[in-house]
Amino acid sequence: MHQLLDGVSGATPALRALEMEMSPRAFYVSALDALSSWRPGQDDPWLRHDGHLSASGALTLTRALLPRISVDPSVLSDVVLGRRTLINGDLGRRFFGIDLWDPQLEPDDVAAWPSREIAPHVVEDPPGGRHIGSRLHWRNDEALIDASVVVFGNSFFGSGQSAAKLSWWFARLFKDFEFVWDPAFDVDHLRRRKPDLVVGQTIERFLGRVPEA
Repeated sequence: MHQLLDGVSGATPALRALEMEMSPRAFYVSALDALSSWRPGQDDPWLRHDGHLSASGALTLTRALLPRISVDPSVLSDVVLGRRTLINGDLGRRFFGIDLWDPQLEPDDVAAWPSREIAPHVVEDPPGGRHIGSRLHWRNDEALIDASVVVFGNSFFGSGQSAAKLSWWFARLFKDFEFVWDPAFDVDHLRRRKPDLVVGQTIERFLGRVPEA
């Protein structure tokens, strides 16, 4: 199978140009760099039947993000991914019309990292089943970091229902965390909310569309 992939490489020219431009800037975090040092034998950072990260990959990216927003990544030092679960990927139905399940390691259920769901107290869904415009807001008095964060991003943060989503980690790390599904920063919303930290997240296949703001 590997020989069939000869000549296939990444990243795309658009992402390479973005990495060259942005990498020297202190606020930029490259997921490509964070995952490039993955060692064989670790739980894979990507799911086989899904277009997103595994819990291991999401934990790695969270650790890479924290120093850039002035948070010591050692707050995650006690996390152990020792509980094997199955997750239904988003590619099975799309390509084959059936569910395809991936095994992945999730955090052990310890006091600091409960695997129980922490539900958002505000959920807004746009009409018509669209994703862009969705908003989820968590408040967690037991969180480790007393700060408010607003993230503008996509399904890699997502609903936070699984440790494979970056929102799962942020909802447990920060006492006030809001995820807005939007490729652009909503400046008026930020002026109203006045968060301590703001994160903008995107992925390679969306680089062909320039946000309006």
